[in-house]
Amino acid sequence: MNIIIDLTVIRNKKQITGIERVAIESTKQLLTYLKNKSYKVFILCSKMGFEIAKDELTNIKDFEKLIFKKSPFFNRIATDQIWLPLIINKLKPKFVYFTTLGVPLFNRYPFYFIIHDAVAWAMPETTSKGMKLYYKPLIAFAVKKKNLKKIFTVSHFSKKEIIKYLHVDNEKIAVNYLGVKKIPVTEIKLVTNVSNKGCMDYIVTLGTLEPRKNLQNLINAFTILKSRYNYKGKLVVIGRKGWSGDLNIQDENNGNIVFTGFLEEKKMLDVLKKAKVYVFPSLYEGFGLPLIEAMALGV
Repeated sequence: MNIIIDLTVIRNKKQITGIERVAIESTKQLLTYLKNKSYKVFILCSKMGFEIAKDELTNIKDFEKLIFKKSPFFNRIATDQIWLPLIINKLKPKFVYFTTLGVPLFNRYPFYFIIHDAVAWAMPETTSKGMKLYYKPLIAFAVKKKNLKKIFTVSHFSKKEIIKYLHVDNEKIAVNYLGVKKIPVTEIKLVTNVSNKGCMDYIVTLGTLEPRKNLQNLINAFTILKSRYNYKGKLVVIGRKGWSGDLNIQDENNGNIVFTGFLEEKKMLDVLKKAKVYVFPSLYEGFGLPLIEAMALGV
């Protein structure tokens, strides 16, 4: 019996962000559960993410049970809507786990997938054109399919929002909290403009620079903290620029707000561990036991 895990969301080794990390770690959780089962597990990868997916999963026991398949397309939509349906129909799986929103329109096999939030419906002005024109209608179509087994989301608030905007039955959604990834502390210098002498007085936030991250309001709050309450520390912003990362920063705060850009995981951890205040969810370990329990119903 075959099981398929879609990891085509991974496309750039140098920029593994939150969504990709959830995909990787939740896959590891599922593989750990499946290691003593008599299933063939197929990992579907993008053309650019093939080697990355293999590298990330090499430490899973019974690795020989994994079979990797690579999309022939660079284009995301072609991978989602042409290659995925073809390979899924060929393999005839017991179920498919989509770690991305790019669920194929034509898929007759049982499937699970992740919806992190309902921001595309609740605050459409903060989302990209790609989300509005492609992923949003695709998600709305997928949640109505009879072969959908379960939607996984990250909080009870997100679950309520999905029910509200997408009219999904309560029983169809499982909440799987994101966890803190345990990584050994290493001696790595902090990025430019942040001291490396112990725990420093700075606020840190983590996420792609785009409107839905609400970063402008954080900057506004930081400005008030500086001017009204004489806060002496800095604001450190970790993350790459997204589809619209333009921010309004007052001149007096130019030296007080540090944009690191994308940081590799070890450097990022060093910045995080020395901060006094965090304004973000921490590093993702992925979905844990609730995901395994929900999928076990179909295994």
